[in-house]
Amino acid sequence: MIPSTADQQTILPDRPQNVAAQIVSQIITALILSVVIRRDGHYRNKNKQANNA
Repeated sequence: MIPSTADQQTILPDRPQNVAAQIVSQIITALILSVVIRRDGHYRNKNKQANNA
């Protein structure tokens, strides 16, 4: 959703907080995803090693 310039001017005072909150939530979700992916890959590698042994 892209606000028009008139909308942006009315939202401006409150905007830095919104941007910061969005960035923080994106970072948190990225970290969670990377941890989940790493764990998943780690377990898969362990299973492969166990199967090969």
